[in-house]
Amino acid sequence: MSVNKEGGYDAYLWTSFFNEKSNDYLIALLEEWNIKKVFLSVNSTMDLSKLKSFQTLASENGIQVDFLIGENSYAEETDGFVHLEKVMLTGKNLGFKGIHLDIEPHTFDDYEDQTAKYSEIQVNLFREAKKWCDANGMDLSVSVPMYLPLKLVRTLGRNNITTHIMAYGNSSVDYKLEQTQKMRKILKKNDRWAFEIEDFSDYESLKETENELIKRGITEFTYHDVAQMDGFKK
Repeated sequence: MSVNKEGGYDAYLWTSFFNEKSNDYLIALLEEWNIKKVFLSVNSTMDLSKLKSFQTLASENGIQVDFLIGENSYAEETDGFVHLEKVMLTGKNLGFKGIHLDIEPHTFDDYEDQTAKYSEIQVNLFREAKKWCDANGMDLSVSVPMYLPLKLVRTLGRNNITTHIMAYGNSSVDYKLEQTQKMRKILKKNDRWAFEIEDFSDYESLKETENELIKRGITEFTYHDVAQMDGFKK
C-alpha cells in the first residue's frame, strides 16, 4: 500500500526525542520513513555538539535540517518580529538550512474575538520572516491550521512560503478537503498535508489515506512527529 514518492517526506522532531536517541538511530529512522527534510526544535537542554554531528550526518544522507520555532508569544504583540528575528539569527548561526515557523495564535483564549488583530500581526511576521530568510539565504516554511483566515493565506501565497496544513484529527478526508479548498487554491500547490501519526490505527491506514489524497491532487506530506513514527511500522 505504500506511496511511490521520490521527493520524500518532511517531519517534525522535538528536542526531547532528539536528546533521547543517538544520531545514528535518528538518521536510520528518518531514512526508513523516506524523510528528506526535518524541522528540529532547539532548547537549552540540547547538546550542541550532538546537533552539529546530526546536521553533518543528515546532510551526508540527503536530509535537510531546518530550525523549528514554535513560540506563540511572537503573535501577541505588534513588535513580535523584533524578538523572532533574534531567534532566527540563532538558527542561522547554529548552521540550519531553513526556518520553520509553528506559531499558533488560534490557541489563545481570546482568538475568536481578536482574530483580525492576530491575523494582522501574523501577516507582518510572515512577510518580514520571508524577507529575512531571502536576505540570509535560508528557506522559510510555516505550519498553519486548516481554518486559517484567507488574508493570511494570501500573504503566504504572495510571498511563496511553503505552507504545511495541519490536517490533524479524525475528521473525514472529504471534510478536510472541503475545509482547505480555498486555501489550497490560493497557495497554488505550494503546500503540504501534515499528518498526526497517532490519528491512524496502523501504517497501512496511513498509506491508504495518502493514496486517496494523491488521487485527489494532494501529493506532498509531512509527519508529526518523529517520536510518533518510532515503532509505528509493525
